[in-house]
Amino acid sequence: MIAGGVEISTLSRRNLNLRVSRREGPGWLVKQADPLRTGGARTLARELELYEVFARESVAEPLRELIPRARLLRRDPPLFAVEWKAGARSPWRVYRDSPAERFPCTPAADLGAALGLLHATFDGRARDAGSGLSRLPRRPADFLSVHLPAPHELRRMSAAQVEISRLIQSEPAIGAGLDRARSDWRPQTLLHGDVRSANLLVLPPSTERDGGVVLIDWELAKWGDPAWDLGCAMADLVHFWVRGMPRDAALPPERRAAQARVPLSAIQPAFAALWSAYRSAPGSAASAEREGDLLLRAVRCSAARLIQAAWQRCSGVASVAVSERSLLQIAANVLSDPAGAGRTLYSLAASSSGTSSSAEKRGERRGEKRGEKRGESPA
Repeated sequence: MIAGGVEISTLSRRNLNLRVSRREGPGWLVKQADPLRTGGARTLARELELYEVFARESVAEPLRELIPRARLLRRDPPLFAVEWKAGARSPWRVYRDSPAERFPCTPAADLGAALGLLHATFDGRARDAGSGLSRLPRRPADFLSVHLPAPHELRRMSAAQVEISRLIQSEPAIGAGLDRARSDWRPQTLLHGDVRSANLLVLPPSTERDGGVVLIDWELAKWGDPAWDLGCAMADLVHFWVRGMPRDAALPPERRAAQARVPLSAIQPAFAALWSAYRSAPGSAASAEREGDLLLRAVRCSAARLIQAAWQRCSGVASVAVSERSLLQIAANVLSDPAGAGRTLYSLAASSSGTSSSAEKRGERRGEKRGEKRGESPA
């Protein structure tokens, strides 16, 4: 704005968000509620309170590298600004800027380490009324009940979302799988709640942290099952794969999958990197219970997240596009055989060790500071 030293761009989604970039030094992400949308002020107030907890509570000290630094917090009406590191990119941008034959696994590994540390840090602590987390929701993720819409919800659906609802209800495996995920829900730790590329920043290696990820947009944080965050991270990689397929509905599903910009075989090592780094995080939920049970719950949650991604992309449109149909079919296949999907789609097993990464090493250092679809092509 002044001699090109400041640039302001909109990032509005649920709220009125602005990114302020400066020629020198860190920029800012400024968030305020949209008065024309219901619920925005409530979820924004939740996020603001979390930033206060992260800054105030000593238990959150190991996580401060994973969370943007708050510079302005105003409660009424809720408005805040957090740092935005120069050169930070979303994971999808990193994937698109990389050669298809050399799909980068580091962002997935960094995210796995970050989620493992988050879940371990707050495991059981939301029961402490003084922590500032006691008011967070504890119910299962809302989208695990998408196959059971209330009558009043039908009025807000687009024509495409009504079609998705019919498709979901016509697939018994989807309803049964979502019911199982909801009944298995374990509200044991703090969740980010909305893990996806749009809510992650991959830091450039030139930063003082030497890369890594930062988790932004904590509006949907809740007290819940670590499998949800892990499943959302897995689904985000699948979503990237599907979005790189041709959008020609006349092509058979197998040909669309074969012609994806990045083949599934190139992405599968990223699933292993995510899971390995998560398991290696100090105090990780994967080490505190049977790994197979956590992984199976995460696979089911990933299917719910794929349905949610299709649902959100169909907001305000008249028909379901071919990419969204692929997401729905993959979700149905996963929920039909989650154990098989874990092996074939995600190429994972509970004992999968993956490869050591800089993310795992960073997780170990943070731990010291604590003291402490059958997995087929989308037919």
